[in-house]
Amino acid sequence: MKPTLDRLPVFGICLLTLALFPGSAGATPAACTSAELTKLLEPRSATQPAVALRCNATLKPTDVIAKQVVILGAAASGLVLDCQGATLKNELLILSRQKTGSGTSVWDRPERVTVRNCTIESGVRVSGMAINGEAPLLRDSSRTLGHTERAQSAAPRDILLESLTIRSSGGIPLYVSPGVTRLTLRNSTISGRSGSVAIYLDAESAGNTLAGNILDATLAREAIAIDGSAYNLIRNNVIRTSGSNPGGIYLYRNCGEGGTIRHQTPHSNSIVGNEFFVTRAVWVASRNGNRRYCGADDGYPFGSSASNKDHAQHTVILGNHFLAIESREILKIDDGPTLVQENRILYPRFAADPLPFSRFVTVATEHAPVFMRNDVGAGKRPNSGRSCFDPDARPGQRIIQSGESRPVACRPGERNCATRTLSCKDGELSGLPDAGS
Repeated sequence: MKPTLDRLPVFGICLLTLALFPGSAGATPAACTSAELTKLLEPRSATQPAVALRCNATLKPTDVIAKQVVILGAAASGLVLDCQGATLKNELLILSRQKTGSGTSVWDRPERVTVRNCTIESGVRVSGMAINGEAPLLRDSSRTLGHTERAQSAAPRDILLESLTIRSSGGIPLYVSPGVTRLTLRNSTISGRSGSVAIYLDAESAGNTLAGNILDATLAREAIAIDGSAYNLIRNNVIRTSGSNPGGIYLYRNCGEGGTIRHQTPHSNSIVGNEFFVTRAVWVASRNGNRRYCGADDGYPFGSSASNKDHAQHTVILGNHFLAIESREILKIDDGPTLVQENRILYPRFAADPLPFSRFVTVATEHAPVFMRNDVGAGKRPNSGRSCFDPDARPGQRIIQSGESRPVACRPGERNCATRTLSCKDGELSGLPDAGS
């Protein structure tokens, strides 16, 4: 089930407040004045439960923001909020807004927003066309082709969340709503408790990165849900959540919920170099139509209306460590193709009970996974001979073997990159110029 927002009236107040001060979509936000910082730090009240942030704010470590903080629309593009250890007592919302009188297809979205060094005692929600996968505008859009592109063009893009401490008290700590692209959460900690997951990547979102984080919350579900979200990189995180069903990363497509057709499949996701201290670490295609509401989107010849299957394809599971206290299922692979390479099961009893890697894996798909150089051991795997991962390469070409080099693909706007190479040595990837350059 998707979470519902229990403060919709607050959204209404925020949107009305910001509509009075539309700002300039082409201008970079200026530094906050002392008056704006004072307003930001005013106590929360029934008449002023939220504050719209339209300037670059640098706070003091002792500052506390009691109001809900909203970063809204293109006028906030380029905005930086550096808390320097300050605390946000309520949600942080990064939102698009529909342009007045423009119909449902034109949205005003924030881009290149940075939030760093904050303690957030609730959660972060980044939303475009809808706050979750069942809202009416999103549902209506999903009934015609081109929905993924519409959702992505409406949603925030290039959002950097770094060095955050998110302590949830029941809600989802980080909710990445439909269509959000190129969001990064890095070097952050998620703790507290959630009635669902720690991080939710919702339908039609893509190209997001979760790197160097510690997930240490008490949850009702898995740590990270990848629901119809594609091209995401989950890298170098520590996942040691607890709860009634402490899973790691589950990939699926939530067919039919709320009547919304999910167009994008959870494909081309990469899980690289993480440490898992949970019961079932990764489940590829965890639903495959096994929900009572999957028929709610029937009647259309595309997406989850045409097939209730997850279609979780081109998943890479590379160089991870999985703790296994007992002989139990760590990886469950129900779709593919899936590459499982150079992972290690940390099994403390290995010396007395030397089990093979396959003992910890269940496969139930006609697309047989590719297993390469995985093993079981009592300690961590040495770096010698480890492969590297190139997130910019095409699916099927992202693994670079130790000792191998390859030309660097040009990024948009990058010049003179044809002479550069990527080189891998013992798991370390470097971009090096050719000798003659």
